[in-house]
Amino acid sequence: MNMTSLLVVLLLAGEPKNTDVSVDSVTVNGEKTSGTVSSAGATVTGAGQQWSVVTARTVGAGANSLQGGVGFPGVQATFLHGITHVFDLGGRISVNYGREGMVRSLMPGMKLQAVGRYKFFDNGKVNIGASFMPGLMFYFPNGGSTLAGMALPLALNVGIVASSALNVGIVFDMPMWVQFGRTASLVVPILMGGGAEYFLSSTVAVWFDMRMGPAIWTDGTPAAFAFESRVGVGWRF
Repeated sequence: MNMTSLLVVLLLAGEPKNTDVSVDSVTVNGEKTSGTVSSAGATVTGAGQQWSVVTARTVGAGANSLQGGVGFPGVQATFLHGITHVFDLGGRISVNYGREGMVRSLMPGMKLQAVGRYKFFDNGKVNIGASFMPGLMFYFPNGGSTLAGMALPLALNVGIVASSALNVGIVFDMPMWVQFGRTASLVVPILMGGGAEYFLSSTVAVWFDMRMGPAIWTDGTPAAFAFESRVGVGWRF
């Protein structure tokens, strides 16, 4: 090896290496997003967190989430499992003191529901999805017989990624339910509202939501004002 070749080899060996790789898109939990991938770890920008409580983003294939909230009409706990990267399935238990959010009807009760969430659009900044949570409900009026019914709520959710740690959600909610017994009726609440969440880490978020609107009874009972608002914590694992 001559002197010139030896100098070239030494210069190449001493040149600092840039281990960051810039790409047009990467995939995180099944989601495509833009960003930079580093050998020390992945840094994803422009798409925020890949799961959510208040927006349409699901927990991701094979992942799980626990969510708890407290407010009006009560407290609730939800477990979700990611069947695919766009579909979650789980369950929810609620212990209420306001009957289905109706402020004129305060009584203790509980609900047991299945939960299905599906995300059908996500461009990194805006996401859209829907949920269905059928289940049974029981309310216990003071001095009266237990009121049983079936919950059939449908909701459409639009999420906005405000930053890597902040999401905003807008929801159109129809938490329909059927009352059994002598006063049987289908009740159709039409609620609009929204919420926000802040991620303390990639696995923990604190959240708030609120929605309100009329609850329409099909048996001729006058429509009631319904209101729901909660604060809570979500954990993905």
